[in-house]
Amino acid sequence: MTAVDPARFWILALALGAITYAMRLSFMALMRRHAPPPGLIRALKFAPFTILPAILAPMVVFPASGGGAVDPLRILAAVAALVVGAATRSMLATIGAGAAVFWGLGALL
Repeated sequence: MTAVDPARFWILALALGAITYAMRLSFMALMRRHAPPPGLIRALKFAPFTILPAILAPMVVFPASGGGAVDPLRILAAVAALVVGAATRSMLATIGAGAAVFWGLGALL
């Protein structure tokens, strides 16, 4: 692994942060001038709940740590998180249940 130049890292991190900030700011400025349609507002309320599955699904279905093979432990943790999330509607409980099953069963195996 090669070392990363700290100056280059921070320049890149700050530039990406500024770009992200500018994109969000432009979206908010546009929304201030024009009222968004009710359908868009309703759809945006579901955005936070779609981010976690979008990030975790590739790690569950095709984990690089297992050489690309399906890992039953990850599948069980995902199912546990899904069940707890559906029952409680709590993001923290969902993450906690998935992590507890993953680490708990991982320690036993």
